[in-house]
Amino acid sequence: MGRSSQLKELWLICFTSILWFVWHVRNKTRFDGKSFSMASTCHLILGHIRAASRLANGPMHNSVQDLRIIKSFGAKCRLGRAPRVIEVVWHPPVIGWRMKINSDGA
Repeated sequence: MGRSSQLKELWLICFTSILWFVWHVRNKTRFDGKSFSMASTCHLILGHIRAASRLANGPMHNSVQDLRIIKSFGAKCRLGRAPRVIEVVWHPPVIGWRMKINSDGA
């Protein structure tokens, strides 16, 4: 099973958030003389990921692995739909009905 659409969107949000914030902090440090600690930068990135993850609209696979990854970022889980269960009842054929069985001879 591949990645769920919610996880794909979350990884994209993470990637773009990290790139943008590293670029932003670098520019603020270089051109404005401000300094940022690694902890404050990580806090900004995680806050942005949590906020932006609300915009993701794809469902997750209902698995523990997806749940752990999504919860580690503090994002809200969007559960996939439960599979539709259709009851199928077998009835034996009527008396006198003939059955033909084919085989390939292997």
